[in-house]
Amino acid sequence: MNKRDANRKFRRIVKQKIKKEEDKLPKLREISNVWAFEKDGKIYDERMTEKDFRK
Repeated sequence: MNKRDANRKFRRIVKQKIKKEEDKLPKLREISNVWAFEKDGKIYDERMTEKDFRK
């Protein structure tokens, strides 16, 4: 499951709960595992210097 799918699922559940007039709404982390998302394009490069890490 990636970020887009998780947010679609989250919004669908929230909309359903609002229609039922429920008070307690879920959080994104309750619905999906954020640590299982696909990578977002960031990589680690061994040749980076301390200055590069601050950018």
